[in-house]
Amino acid sequence: MHKTRITAPRRMFLAEIDVSDMVAGILKTKMATTSGGHTTDDRKPLTLSTTDSWVEIPIWIQDAVPYEGPPAVRPPRSVESILNSGGQIWLSVNELTKSDLQVWAMQSHENEWLALSNIPETSILNVLPFDGAVLHTGKGYELVRNRRTDGGDIYLWNFDINMWVHDPDLTDPSPYRLPRLPRIGEKRKADGDADVDSDSDDQRTPTPDSD
Repeated sequence: MHKTRITAPRRMFLAEIDVSDMVAGILKTKMATTSGGHTTDDRKPLTLSTTDSWVEIPIWIQDAVPYEGPPAVRPPRSVESILNSGGQIWLSVNELTKSDLQVWAMQSHENEWLALSNIPETSILNVLPFDGAVLHTGKGYELVRNRRTDGGDIYLWNFDINMWVHDPDLTDPSPYRLPRLPRIGEKRKADGDADVDSDSDDQRTPTPDSD
């Protein structure tokens, strides 16, 4: 969407998340399936039936307090207890399509992961801004600006707070870009030295015998 629509949001970012302590689990729950049939002339179902069945769903768990016992005797836990204690549960779209749920997913959703709770800030390792065309991996000498958006609002990426900022004050540009290197022709001053004009024809190195 962000590549084809002019009015699409182009102030996105990618977050690198620490999942090194994530462990695999199986969620066992009851699923109700309702089915019905109808003719082309009547939108209301002619028949309607609901069946209950037990399903197993592959999940990935990040406990707020990691379990330190043997995996073979790890006690079962409810979804509520994991989330209420500050843990997270993740679902793999690839695994859901092959699970008892038989979730249908487009090819563009392959390899996606779904979080069933808020992602704590402590799990965020890095944040990279995506301006609609380029993924910026670090601060450079140019400002990171959002691409064309509806209304033409200007947003710049602030590397200090890792956020898009609307029409920022650039009196101090350091949160947005690196200090620019002096251009050819600009005066440069070394520590303890006088100003040197790089356009000058006199670029001789002083010697003890020179005037």
